[in-house]
Amino acid sequence: MRAAELHSAGATVRHASPFADLPVPTSTLKVSTLPAWAQQLFRIGLFEVEELTQLMAEHIPEVDELVVALLEALDRAAAT
Repeated sequence: MRAAELHSAGATVRHASPFADLPVPTSTLKVSTLPAWAQQLFRIGLFEVEELTQLMAEHIPEVDELVVALLEALDRAAAT
């Protein structure tokens, strides 16, 4: 919206975020590259505790590998 339209809609004050200039880390990890069991995490969610626990227990080595990869990506992003 243009400034005049925003004002007409009631947005009389525009605040700039103090965080607007902070860099946002990005990951090269794509959802499509996640293993099928990890994609299920998005469908199960954190509130289905029994299903989540069973899924994680079935894939402990893969979970460990994924966690390590995510932490390494976070470290790389923090170092830049």
